[in-house]
This record gives sequence, C-alpha cells and structure tokens, in this order.
Amino acid sequence: MLFGYVTAMTSPGFAMKPAHLLHLWPLLMFAGMSLVLPGEGVSADSLDRARGGWPPNATAVSGLLLYSVAIIYSALALRRVTRHRQRLQHEFSFEEKVTLRWLRILLTLYLLLALFGLLVALVRLIPGVELWPRSIFSTASAITLFYLIAFFGLWQPDVFSGRRQKTEQEPVTRYAGSNLDTDALESLWLRLQALMANDRPYLEHELRIADLAERLETSTAHLSQVINQCGGKNFFDYVSSYRVEMAKDLLVRGDAGMAQVAQDAGFNSQSAFYRQFRKVTGLAPGEFQRQQQVSA
Repeated sequence: MLFGYVTAMTSPGFAMKPAHLLHLWPLLMFAGMSLVLPGEGVSADSLDRARGGWPPNATAVSGLLLYSVAIIYSALALRRVTRHRQRLQHEFSFEEKVTLRWLRILLTLYLLLALFGLLVALVRLIPGVELWPRSIFSTASAITLFYLIAFFGLWQPDVFSGRRQKTEQEPVTRYAGSNLDTDALESLWLRLQALMANDRPYLEHELRIADLAERLETSTAHLSQVINQCGGKNFFDYVSSYRVEMAKDLLVRGDAGMAQVAQDAGFNSQSAFYRQFRKVTGLAPGEFQRQQQVSA
C-alpha cells in the first residue's frame, strides 16, 4: 500500500489497473505460510522460541520474510521518489509541495528501521544470543512512521493535478525521435525568449512547462528540448535565471524587504529565493545588495 501511494504520487497519468493487484503477493504469501507451516500461533511462547537460535521456527521465518518485504518495497518507493525529484526540474519552476521531501525522509527512516530489524533477526538465529529491541519496539516504530506518512499524505496536494494525461503522453526528458529540425528549434527558442521578455510568465509562482507550451502552441517535449539544447539548462534553472535577474533589479532599488523581493520576483518561498540566488550569483541576496550599495 505504501509503494502504491508513492507510485500514484510520482506517476503522471496513474490509473489503477488489475496488474497492480500483483503487489498483494506478500499478503498471499503470509496467508499461505499460515496454512502450510506448522501452526504455532502468535503467542509469547512462540516469540520466545523464535529467538532461540537455529533452526528457526515458523515465527522466526515469518519475521525474516516480513523484514525482507519491507526492505524491498521501501527501497523501490524511495527510488521512485528520488527519480521523481530529478524529473521535476524538467516540468516545474518551483519545488514546494511537489518534491515530496517529507516522504523521502520518512521512507529513508523506514528503510533503515527495516534493515536494522533484519540484522537483529539474523543475529538472533545464533544460539544463545539475545538482542534488543524487542519486537514491540520495532513494530511501534514502524507504525509511528506509517501514521506520520498518512498524516502528511492527507495534506499533500496532487502533484500532477490537471496535467496527468498530457504529461504522460509527452515525456519531457526524452528527445529520441524528435521531429524538430534546426530551423524549427531556433524559431521556437526565439518565440520563447520573446514570451519571457514581453509577458514575464516567470513571475507566476507555480509556472509549469505545460503552461508555457500551451501559450506557445507546442508540446512540452519540444519545449523541453529547446530549453535544454538552446538554453543549456533544465526548465527549473531556466525560469530561475529570469527570476534571479528580476530579484537583482529589485535589490538594487533597495525599497523592499527580502520576503517581498522573493514574492515579487516569482519565487514560491523565501528559502527557494535564497537557494537559487546563491546558485546563480554565488552570493546571498544580502551580500549582493551590500556590494551594489558600496559600488554606487
């Protein structure tokens, strides 16, 4: 279920399909084990015997498999979130609410917890070895992480809201088979630069590449190709460069605070403003402003 949530949040055009039911195999596996393996029941006595060394009883085997399944699916989910973050730079000009940073942190914690649990379970197979934490503590920690994910998930907006089908049909990071020749590429690049200079869409806090593609009457794939090949940047950095230039002008005037400068320049947050300004100029906004005041 956790892997399914991550898949839905990071996949444009996601739709539930019968094939997704194959991920219920852990449930079927454990149900089958309860029928095939000698039944002991989940009791204090069986848990004590599970820590009794080699050979492992049914409870110990179930624990090892449970940790293994948790590691596999949390690792797959973490990889999806990481790839999602990398792809966002080709589609979004902002990071807030779409990077799923909170989910990446909680998945990392859960993966580490599952790895530690598996290590403890393996060491307990050695006769005479008894380790902490007990099952109750590891289980409580896992449940706490699940509830945290559920809590934050309720407040997480849909990343691809209103853009799912279009984004799915036009992946923006692959240009193989593109029908844009050199002239068309240059023409679209000039139109894009004119749009950015005249209409200043970069001032929109939640600008997406699909928004610009719609205004230019082209596809997101073609627009992304133009920005990468002609501008030498991904979409995120391309829009940020315009916002930083606007911020520099506002800082030179010196009649607004940093929070207002970030807002007026199109940044979605003050932290994003500081991060991108330093990335482009090598200076913090305050340092840049002081340098300009001294030179003036």
